[in-house]
Amino acid sequence: MACARWLSHIAGLATALATACASNDDLAANPPIQVVQTPSGLAFIRGDDTYDHGLLGCGLRQAVDGVPQAEEHAEAHSRLLAGGLLFGLGSAALTGASVATALQADDGGEGFDTSLALASGAVALSVVSSILYENGATHVGRAVDSYNEAVQRAAAEKSRLEPAPPGQGTSMLQRPP
Repeated sequence: MACARWLSHIAGLATALATACASNDDLAANPPIQVVQTPSGLAFIRGDDTYDHGLLGCGLRQAVDGVPQAEEHAEAHSRLLAGGLLFGLGSAALTGASVATALQADDGGEGFDTSLALASGAVALSVVSSILYENGATHVGRAVDSYNEAVQRAAAEKSRLEPAPPGQGTSMLQRPP
């Protein structure tokens, strides 16, 4: 029963990740993203929209939609989080197996070697999980920075290309901006 629930959550997250880039918004119309800490974790604010980070960073992917370089960082973030989650679950499973094996060991120490090997594997998987999570965290800042820089470039380009409003002609005495 719990396995089916996990599979449905994972399928839902995969669907959200797959459809997160379905927007064709004008980049210059999107304000820069702010990152905030909420009681439930990170959230990304873009204009009036707030995107919660989510288990695998789906909110980041939605927040940076429209900027390919930012989307790449968000995708890398999601993949690293998924890997960290899988290795963390593997570590938990090996820890449980280690404890179960230790409880079944006889008084002569038979079975403790297996338990120790399982515990060592759990520690190794836990370290790998931590490294994946840490590397994934660096992509959050890179995704947000890439998005904000692209928005600022697009806004600067748009204002540079727009004609001056009526009555604000240029004069030879005025300095260019």
